[in-house]
Amino acid sequence: MPDVKEQRSPISVTEFGMRSKVQEKDYDGCSAFVHELDDERPLSYRYNFEESSEKFSKFCDTESQWKLAEKALADNNEQEALFWCRMAADQMHPAALGQLANMHHEGLGGLRRDYNKSFLYYKQASDLGNLKSMLQLGKMYEDGVGCERNYREAARLYRALARINCDPEALFSLGNLYMMGDGAERNAAKAFILWEKASASGHEMARSFISLREIAFQQDLPKKAIHPEM
Repeated sequence: MPDVKEQRSPISVTEFGMRSKVQEKDYDGCSAFVHELDDERPLSYRYNFEESSEKFSKFCDTESQWKLAEKALADNNEQEALFWCRMAADQMHPAALGQLANMHHEGLGGLRRDYNKSFLYYKQASDLGNLKSMLQLGKMYEDGVGCERNYREAARLYRALARINCDPEALFSLGNLYMMGDGAERNAAKAFILWEKASASGHEMARSFISLREIAFQQDLPKKAIHPEM
C-alpha cells in the first residue's frame, strides 16, 4: 500500500502540519514546516503561499499570522516576515499594519521604498490604536513625508501619546513644536517642561536641550515637571 504522505503534495503536508502547530501555538514548529522544502521543488511552498492564501487563512488565525511575522523578523527573514505581515494586515491587525508600513518605509523584504504606502499603512494602524504607528505617523506629518506637512496633526498625535503612555519621543517632539510655534502656540516654558519629562524617561536629546535653558533665557523657567495643558 503506497505511503499516504507520499501521495500528498508539499502544500497539503505543510497545511496539515501548520494546522496542528497553530492549534498548539507552536510558532517555531510552524516555521519549521514552512522551511521543509522538497529537494526537487526548492521554492514550492516557501514564498508561494500567496497561491493558497485563502486556504491557509482558514486555519491560521490573524494573531498566529502576526506571531509568525514576528518570528521571521527575529530570524532576519524579511521575505517571510513580509508575507505573514501582509496576511495579518489584510485582516486589519494593528501591529502587522504598522510593521508593513515600516517595511515600505525602509524598503525591507525586497520592497522598494514607498513613503506614500507607508503613510497609508501607518494611518490605518494608528486609527486602530497602534502606539508605535501613531508616533511614526506624527513624524511623517511633521516632516511632510508621504503626505502634505501638517504640524497640527503631528501635534495632535504627540499629545495623544503623551497622555496615553508618556512616550519620551512624543514628549520631545511635542516640545519641539511648542518651541518653534509649529502646530501649536509658541511656548518655550511648555517646551522645556515637555523636554524635562522626556529626559526623565531617558531621552538623551531632550536632556541636551534642557542644558541650554540658562543660555537661551534670562529668567528661570518652571523646573517642576508638572503636566502642562496640552
